[in-house]
Amino acid sequence: MNVFAVSGIVSAIVGLIMLLSPEGFISALVVSLGVASFASGVFTLLQFRKAVDEQAFRISLTIRAFAGMAVGITAIFLPIVVAGTVWIALSYLVASYLTISALVGFYGTYRLKVAQVPYLPYLYESVISLAAALILFIFPGTTGIVLVRIGGAMITLLGVLLFLKGFGILGKKTGSQ
Repeated sequence: MNVFAVSGIVSAIVGLIMLLSPEGFISALVVSLGVASFASGVFTLLQFRKAVDEQAFRISLTIRAFAGMAVGITAIFLPIVVAGTVWIALSYLVASYLTISALVGFYGTYRLKVAQVPYLPYLYESVISLAAALILFIFPGTTGIVLVRIGGAMITLLGVLLFLKGFGILGKKTGSQ
């Protein structure tokens, strides 16, 4: 099997999960964002905080790192303890953290750029954090479930198309040339 067929299978599975169990998908997404927040906090604490020798920069990134780790642990373990009754509140908590993280990240990106330190990965992380926060703020409840299902249908269709392309069924040239 080639990369298109494998990508098609994975996309179709993810799309079907989004279609058939949007609440489970959202739960998995919130936990995944929690893991990413925790990992980002650890990475910021160990790497980026030392990149610029400025007290305000270090303090802001240290606060961001510990906040990320705290929100990450909360997003990972609170749903297990409370058995899923706090998903919307947890979505807002994660979205709030991601917004603050993005803002501090943009400041950190600027300081890294001024110090002529590679900053693009940090900029990408900040943009992705802000985008994820907006999605969580806008669609935490039932509207989000509808959009997850629509996205699931689209991803399932994409998966089928990739699978067909992987086996040469899609994109065949017909006729003589």
